[in-house]
Amino acid sequence: MDLLEDIQNAAADSSSDVSTLLRKCKILAARLDKQRLEDWLIWESDGYPKDVPVPEYRIWRLQVKGNFLGAYSSQSHAPVPTALLPKRT
Repeated sequence: MDLLEDIQNAAADSSSDVSTLLRKCKILAARLDKQRLEDWLIWESDGYPKDVPVPEYRIWRLQVKGNFLGAYSSQSHAPVPTALLPKRT
């Protein structure tokens, strides 16, 4: 079985290991001399560099909540306004 068929079969198999599948794709990208695909595979595995825009499917919208205790009251799971969060560095 050739590499491409192996990748296709593994992608269709729900029990396949994703990291193994990505490594096989990296081998295929190297054999085809497709640097852009190889870069994407590395970034998907190891994280995106700061100078490369992160794809939309990698951005999660989250709401930060906290538990607050004061002298006269407390709040559990209260939303924290994003303006109060530190800026990314």
